[in-house]
Amino acid sequence: MPKSKRAKEVRLTSVKKKSKERKLHLVDAIRETLGSADLGNECFVYIISLSNQRNSPLKNLRIILKPGRLFYGKNKVMQLALGAKPETELLPDLHKVAEQLVGERALLVTSEAPDVVRTKLEGYKVVDFAKAGHIASDTVVLKPDDGSLEVFPGNMEPQFRQLGLPTTLNMGKIQLLGEYIVCERDRPLTPTQARVLKVLGIRMALFEANIHGYWTDDFKRGFTTLETIVKRGIERLCDAQSNDVISHCKRPLVRLAGDSCEGDLHTKIAHTLSEHLQIPAEEVAIRLRDEIRKETDCVSDCFVTGNNYINIVLKDEYLTRTLKAMANDTCKRLNVPIMSRQNVVVDYFGPNVGKELHMGHLRSAAIGGAISNILEFCGDKVYRRSHIGDFGAHSGQIIRYLIEYDPYSLDCFTESWTDRERLLELTRQELGYSVWDAKGIKTSNRLSRPTPAESTDLIVNTIGEIYRRAKRQCELDEKFNVRCKEETALLQHGRHLYQKTWENISLKSMQSYRDLLEDFKLDKIRDVPESCYAKRVFKLIDRLVKEGHALKNKDGSITIKIEHHGSSVDPSRANIDQDKEPAHGKNQTTLVYLYNMASDLVLLTREGAATYLSVDLCALEYRLREHKADTILYVTDSAQRGHFSKLITVARQVGILKDQRVEHLGFGAVLAEDGKKLRSRRKSGAHVLDIWSDTFDKCLHEVENKGEYKFPDNAIMANTLAVGSMLYADLSTTHGDTYTFSTDRLLKQGGNNLISILYSYVRGRSILRKVVSDNISVLNDDFGEGWLFRSDFDRNLAVQLVGLENAILTAAIMRAPHRLCKYVWKLSRDFAHFYESTRVLDNGTARAENVLLVDLFAKVTNLVLTLLNIETVDYL
Repeated sequence: MPKSKRAKEVRLTSVKKKSKERKLHLVDAIRETLGSADLGNECFVYIISLSNQRNSPLKNLRIILKPGRLFYGKNKVMQLALGAKPETELLPDLHKVAEQLVGERALLVTSEAPDVVRTKLEGYKVVDFAKAGHIASDTVVLKPDDGSLEVFPGNMEPQFRQLGLPTTLNMGKIQLLGEYIVCERDRPLTPTQARVLKVLGIRMALFEANIHGYWTDDFKRGFTTLETIVKRGIERLCDAQSNDVISHCKRPLVRLAGDSCEGDLHTKIAHTLSEHLQIPAEEVAIRLRDEIRKETDCVSDCFVTGNNYINIVLKDEYLTRTLKAMANDTCKRLNVPIMSRQNVVVDYFGPNVGKELHMGHLRSAAIGGAISNILEFCGDKVYRRSHIGDFGAHSGQIIRYLIEYDPYSLDCFTESWTDRERLLELTRQELGYSVWDAKGIKTSNRLSRPTPAESTDLIVNTIGEIYRRAKRQCELDEKFNVRCKEETALLQHGRHLYQKTWENISLKSMQSYRDLLEDFKLDKIRDVPESCYAKRVFKLIDRLVKEGHALKNKDGSITIKIEHHGSSVDPSRANIDQDKEPAHGKNQTTLVYLYNMASDLVLLTREGAATYLSVDLCALEYRLREHKADTILYVTDSAQRGHFSKLITVARQVGILKDQRVEHLGFGAVLAEDGKKLRSRRKSGAHVLDIWSDTFDKCLHEVENKGEYKFPDNAIMANTLAVGSMLYADLSTTHGDTYTFSTDRLLKQGGNNLISILYSYVRGRSILRKVVSDNISVLNDDFGEGWLFRSDFDRNLAVQLVGLENAILTAAIMRAPHRLCKYVWKLSRDFAHFYESTRVLDNGTARAENVLLVDLFAKVTNLVLTLLNIETVDYL
């Protein structure tokens, strides 16, 4: 049957639809331009806002903006090229540029700075004829006696009459019969009015282009917005040497000033520049000061103080513009860009099976969890791993002790005897149905935490006591120690008579540790026990022997000789001593670990057991291969520094570790109130849950004295304060320092602690709730592009809020969560001064800028505490 002619598609326009190939060509062109941008020069991506776009002026604008490339097309196509989401963005933070591509906007990719581009755009403006819909800039009225139409030839009279003008032809000249209003000011033009204005030669449309915003590859290379102020000054000062000089500078390049008399920011980079440029530091500081003053968009003043410190005063307009950008960020990142794109493995917590956990274990979990959150927020893909010790010498010691001294207890640790639900029921029968009742808390465990399983906790306590006795017996009896090593080898090879019993003990211990991590909101970590590498580690040792890296001795042991004599050098780690700041760049500080080189390092004992070194070496190889790790970070006690030094040296020597970074972040010991180090083996110091219980009781007592909340809320509030205070006690201390733990210090109000921070946060949240609930009228009179700060307290709070990005970068680079603790405490102090000096709510009204400051303070505080794994409260 022939095809019906009625089904034929008839186009009513002669304009052909743009093909998919043309759209893909635009996508490829944008990506190719960004991908080929020379990193030696700074790369900018500008969002250009166009007014009254015309093809001819746009072509001329492309020529003016060379060597940059101007892209103009459908917004969705350009968004696709940049990446509309963080997961698909071409470069870090480009999704924020894509979000701004709405309306008549174009993309400009260039290496020219904002002031240069802005000058070019301001110098090119074209007045053209207005189109329909354009808002008339003036009122145009034609009168009969003004002779405005007499200049036109007579043959145009029919055209004017067709356009609606009352005209006639008299003696060959066009005459207007009456007054005619062509258009009125501030009214949109109709198509007819636009045609009349074009015939009359009246131009109303101004073609102009302005910078709506821009992205710089400083973000791609990990520089914050505040750092770029100094960085651009260095680039102008050092020219070709700038990249090399910047790579040797300590990060961040600039920090918030501690005192208002020192400006808003300060940097001591003049000394580094002096060394590389071979110029006196005084001269370098003055020349850099002059270069920084050229940043007229953001710098109000710049001056040099003692010791050649360069101090910078930011413009109020820049502060307010940045605060608005933070408030308008739809990604809930408060305008903090993605600064890194690496795969990072963070190894922390990792207690040995059967150990009772003390504050030292919690410190590793708190620091490791906070660092993981910070790195993840900065854009890294973080693998959190808990390297549980279920494979070492202690496993053989515990099993051998039970066989020789308490064989009947072995049956008690089988799976049938340690069933979780069965033991929970026995615990309830002994203590009462609710564990909370035994603790004196009248609420459900669904409302408040922590409530670890009494059954698994009891097993861990029992095994912990057995382990201490076995350790003591090994020290007294060498033959018993040898038998323990043989038991360890059998367990590692999976051939032990009580293999299932030990696996069950390990499982119950890990369940107990998992309960604790959940109680402290640190459960994002994944448990990977040493036994997971049981088969791999022996294959690795055999391979090293075949390749000639390791040597098999006559007694059956396998050792490896280290090529470095007297020390092990790890050039991949820039900072272990936390009293010093790390250097980032090509010439990083080299760390040297000293240890005894009298004997070779043992990979396999004569009994056939894999050592701690060989298991860690196997885990390192697995992580590098499977996770494609760029950086591996170990968070452990500083006492293990020597072990990780040997691990890094051996890994580089055998070719496992190449150009990846391996860092050991050692933290200081936690001391009991008697001044002795907390140790599980010697049962020195209280259990973490005992400390939590003591802290919880004190918090509950304080909350109940307030008498402002219902009883279940008291327990929830007390638990939040107890858990948060314990974490903050660890994180607020420089992790390289040793400190004495005290529950009384946790709850001391005033000073640098969590309670004072939460008080400020609760005040801010209370103000924001009243604005909504009481229908407060928010005044926007002075809320323009840049409002004036009404007091120094307002401005100090604004500067501290703008410094959020720098604080997060500092904590990430230095692996120092205590920097964020210091930042949020200073922020809470500035808010307290602002709160005392400013009436935010005044007789049913509130100024928009004050509400914005309060809102940003609450958001920033919540974000920082979330990164530290600390929960906030709305009432206190």
